[in-house]
Amino acid sequence: MAVVLTACSSSSSTSPATLDGLGSIQYTLDPTRQDVQTYDVNSTNYTVLSVEDANGYRWMLSIPAGALLATQKLTMTAFSTIDRSQSQSGITSGVKLEPDGLFFINAARLMVTPPHGIKRKVGLMFNLSQNQNDQNRMDVALAPTENTDTMAYSDLWHFSGEGYGDNYSDDALATLLNMAKEDYQNAVAAAKLFITNPAPAPPAPPAISMFCRFTEVNPENGEAYEFTKEFISPYEDILNVLASTIKTFQLLGANDQDVNEGYTLLLQVAQKAEKSIMDPGGTYTSETPPDHLYAIIQTALHIAKRVALLGGDTSASLTTITAWEEYIRNYYLDQLKNTHDYRAFPIIITLEKWVELLGGENRLADIMSAMTFEVVVDTSFNATWTDSQGKAQATGSVTQHADVKELTDELRSPDFLWGSPTGGNMVLTSTGGSFTDSGGTVQLAGQKDTSSLWLLNWDACVTKSFDVRLTLVASENNESNTITVAASNAALKDYYWEGAAAFMFTVPMTNKDPNLGHQKRFSGSSSVENIFTGNGWVDISIVHTPK
Repeated sequence: MAVVLTACSSSSSTSPATLDGLGSIQYTLDPTRQDVQTYDVNSTNYTVLSVEDANGYRWMLSIPAGALLATQKLTMTAFSTIDRSQSQSGITSGVKLEPDGLFFINAARLMVTPPHGIKRKVGLMFNLSQNQNDQNRMDVALAPTENTDTMAYSDLWHFSGEGYGDNYSDDALATLLNMAKEDYQNAVAAAKLFITNPAPAPPAPPAISMFCRFTEVNPENGEAYEFTKEFISPYEDILNVLASTIKTFQLLGANDQDVNEGYTLLLQVAQKAEKSIMDPGGTYTSETPPDHLYAIIQTALHIAKRVALLGGDTSASLTTITAWEEYIRNYYLDQLKNTHDYRAFPIIITLEKWVELLGGENRLADIMSAMTFEVVVDTSFNATWTDSQGKAQATGSVTQHADVKELTDELRSPDFLWGSPTGGNMVLTSTGGSFTDSGGTVQLAGQKDTSSLWLLNWDACVTKSFDVRLTLVASENNESNTITVAASNAALKDYYWEGAAAFMFTVPMTNKDPNLGHQKRFSGSSSVENIFTGNGWVDISIVHTPK
């Protein structure tokens, strides 16, 4: 199909010239200014073709996902020369779109941008058919065209002039209807043969581990998509051709009764694909790890959607697919809970969502219970306060211990912390030390200081670490806390996070070990001349205690 850009018949016109004055055109193509693209029926992206002719006119065709029923090669070629001697139109540029006769389910958009903008109303014209008196020329007709200051565009439903004029005679329409009927009958025969023959041999599903899935360690590389594409290809070849012939036959006048058999065969082909994926899928439900099942599930869901759209019953298939999803989810939950394979989190939350979307068993509470931790904190701090002459005014040292149990995450945004949102969950008990000032010496053993601890920034795959955030300012006014606060601010200032008013310690993980992490130790020292000297350390151990 050739498309050309034409100006209005005069500068004062509000619409392009009438059909009676358009005549016909002759053109040559410029093969060096051509774009060839393949529309992928399985893609969710737009397919775009674009060319620019020698005079700077830029043409672009944008085809949305779902516009065609089959994978299709498309070509756009710019005109090299235009002979408009037999036309009264002001044609300035054109392109040829191929293949001829292509129909769209959803409209494509054709746009042209002249090099100097649009200063007067223009229109797009499409060829209808060969001129009856000169087979080397094309009759043309106007298409509904929108204008802006920079471009003109029109929505296309087919690569033909049909619908933009009434030049087809009754005989021509009858011929087209017979051709469409023949194509439909051939597609029906091919579908019947396909259904009778054994199912095509399926490809082997790829093994896709869910450990660290969708991270840079185990990224999404389209393996499941490629498997689905290869599996359904022989079925789609039959389905798309048959569906396309049904659509064309109906557009040219066929009624529902004429194509009933075709719709029945569409469903039967889709159900054959459904059976072909469901039967072997069950063989992977005893596999550990169930890495081949993921691609099987994605393909089965794709086919079930097609069956449902064609009016088929997918309840049995969806029940089985849900059980497969649960099997994968349960496997990774078991690995997290019983073998301490921390790489299963947080992808297991995604697996849980997939199960719930299909109406499966909700085990979110079990997952969060499996992500329960105990944190043991030991500290030691020393502090000396001096006067302006450097003479000690007070000194103190303290060792403390805290054991924070059952730290859980309730998926509270935005930080998703393990631990109480209000804090106050850590009690540091002094195990020794003393504090001396002008009032005497106080032994610190047994003093208790209540503060807060949280876990956050879980990453078992890339950094392989877990962060511990804690505050050391206690609610009690004990000498032990006086030492701890002063000495920690001096000794551990490199670990202090101003935004959270707390210390942040990153603890490396050890996978498949209940003693998830132990960092020994975070330490430091600092002094301000004639004011203060402090040093100390913090030991942190994280233990996985799934419930």
